[in-house]
Amino acid sequence: MRGNRVHRRLLPAFSLVVAVVAGVCSLAQAKTFTVTSSADSGPGTLRDALSQANDETTNPGPDTIAFAIPGTGVPNIALATPLSATSIVTINGATQAAGAVEISGGGTVDGGLLLSGGSSTVSGLVLNGFVSYGIQLATAGGNTVTGCIVGLDPTGTVKVGADMLRGIWVNGSPGNTIGGTTKGAGNVLSGNANGVAIENAGSTGNKVQGNVIGLGTDGSVIQNSKSGVRIALGATSTVVGSTSPNGSGRNVISGNIIGVSMQDAASQSNTVEGNYIGTDATGTEARPNGTGILISVANKNTIGGQSTGSGNVVSGNTGVGIDVQGVTVSGNKIYGNLVGTTAAGTAPLPNASGIRLRNCTAANHVGTSGGGNVISGNTGNGVNINLSNGQFVQGNVIGTSRDGSTAIPNGLNGVQIAGNGTLIGGGVSNLIASNTQSGVLIKSGVGNTITGNDIHGNGGRGIDLGGNGFLPNDPLDADTGANDLQNFPDLTPLVPVSATSIPGTVDSTPTTTFTVEVFSNAACPDGNGQGETSLGTATVTTDASGHASFSLPLTNPLAAGLFLTATATAPDGSTSEFSLCTASVGATVTTTTTPTTRPPHTTTTATATTTTSPGQPTTTVPGGTITSTTVPPGGTGSCPSDTSFTSLECRLDVLVDATRAAPDLGRVSARVLKQLAHAASVTRDADAVCSQGKLRPARARLKRARRLVTIAKGLLAPRCPDASALADEAGTIGDDLRTLRLQVRCAGS
Repeated sequence: MRGNRVHRRLLPAFSLVVAVVAGVCSLAQAKTFTVTSSADSGPGTLRDALSQANDETTNPGPDTIAFAIPGTGVPNIALATPLSATSIVTINGATQAAGAVEISGGGTVDGGLLLSGGSSTVSGLVLNGFVSYGIQLATAGGNTVTGCIVGLDPTGTVKVGADMLRGIWVNGSPGNTIGGTTKGAGNVLSGNANGVAIENAGSTGNKVQGNVIGLGTDGSVIQNSKSGVRIALGATSTVVGSTSPNGSGRNVISGNIIGVSMQDAASQSNTVEGNYIGTDATGTEARPNGTGILISVANKNTIGGQSTGSGNVVSGNTGVGIDVQGVTVSGNKIYGNLVGTTAAGTAPLPNASGIRLRNCTAANHVGTSGGGNVISGNTGNGVNINLSNGQFVQGNVIGTSRDGSTAIPNGLNGVQIAGNGTLIGGGVSNLIASNTQSGVLIKSGVGNTITGNDIHGNGGRGIDLGGNGFLPNDPLDADTGANDLQNFPDLTPLVPVSATSIPGTVDSTPTTTFTVEVFSNAACPDGNGQGETSLGTATVTTDASGHASFSLPLTNPLAAGLFLTATATAPDGSTSEFSLCTASVGATVTTTTTPTTRPPHTTTTATATTTTSPGQPTTTVPGGTITSTTVPPGGTGSCPSDTSFTSLECRLDVLVDATRAAPDLGRVSARVLKQLAHAASVTRDADAVCSQGKLRPARARLKRARRLVTIAKGLLAPRCPDASALADEAGTIGDDLRTLRLQVRCAGS
């Protein structure tokens, strides 16, 4: 009993002693091993220090490796085989007197340093000359690599040896950080095949922040010959960059063949945010990648974002800024980026083209409400949707600065589409302005909807179906082509000031319901309408003859001086081109007539229409109505009889005059004249481009002119006997246009 009582009295004291001893042992576990030799192996070497740190029996717990190698300058450790850390360790090359330690493989050693124990930190190392990797993070994660140079010499300005396949390789390891968001945390990863490769299914939740990838420390281009950052083989939830307001986590990823690549369907939910891709560190000068960002098959990824600081600057690249290819499931999001401009978004810094979606059947979103991109200043198209269906382009600025105040045109079209079912706008308006060619070009495909946007000031058409310029309407809208060449509405040409509704007509497919959208424009310099401000939509159903009238009620009365245009969208989503402009709101018209005679046998009354509009210059437009006409036998006796540009231009002019003079053509007269006049204009245009040696454009215009004449013939044929003669002449001219197209030879061709 006494022994037991003594034991109980001693228990508290014994427990205290055990606790103190355990604390002392715990402190003893964290050891620092100092490297004093630059040899590959033996006492005092880095390999020896790692061997001791890996020995968890003798040295349990996290350890530190410091450096004190004798001599001046950065010491070089030439390896014969890779190094490996299997336990938690901190390797700090910055403790060397020169501030760094170089580790090289001489071009023959497979790898440099493998970390597989997790939760380790590597800093201040220079790694080069290896075959497969400089640093590999495998298995256990939570590692940090900071302040290292991989692929270059210690100055960070000279490439060493052949490309390493991967500068830093995250191989099935989660939660690692390459770089960081504090000053000096970033790495320089250049001169490799891939600067950073994050691969395999276990690689999830990794971060790449604050690094320079593809440039030297002096800002010169030292490319990674494949990708600056490669995410592949099922890597998920990677974050490349950060949203730090001062840019401290920003990567500069420039000078590479591809800046950032995401490949294969299993590589999902990765984010690229807040980086400069294709520029220098200031975001003002180009340091081009080939492609800025490539997404190939990968899905559910986000480029940019909706929060402050999340957008990337993707500019200055020699290829596509953001290229999305072959995505068939889930899609990707491209939000809030500057594509083709400087970091300030006020000046061009062009990519070859801005954003391309190619061979995609899953819905990718280019922009969204509160997350639109600025896609301006690119050499080619702003957005190119190629062989892709069901894409979304919403909330973007395409062709100007973000506020729309400065023109930064894309060199071709704002948006170009070859595919079906893309939505442009649709309640989340895009500003598509100042582009060199058309605002939106639909090259092919149907069901492409263009609604609710601000489209103005583009060099070509606001909307162009098929790439052939202005496209007149056809009877019953029977033609086919891009967006089924949907007919546009006709608005009443004169609209009074303070009008509260806008009347018009639709002539298209019979017994079909269309959505008509009406726009106001501050200007209409060439009569070819665009669509600056949407005034609203109306639903209209055509009758059995394909005709319908509508009147769009307005929320606010119309102000003087505006020009109105409209589009029609079919049930399948195919939107038409913009209609021709009305006269400016409040315009008044007076007409004077003068009788003239025009060969070969035509007497005309020429008209001049003067339009006076509040706040607009007075304009006079020549026109005419024929009071009597005789079409000579053979069609055009005073015109050359050969199949030449001169002959066809003359014969088309005569046919236009004869059509004006023909009685009983009724409502179809204006439509026939529009087709024929446009055919004459297109033929002259073909003549002009042919004289410049441009054979293919000349043939394309002749094909277009023949199509217009054929439409006119179809309109004339079922009319009165006089119209039948005109239709025959149109048929003859159409045949000769075809012959000229096949036989024409242009200057120098």
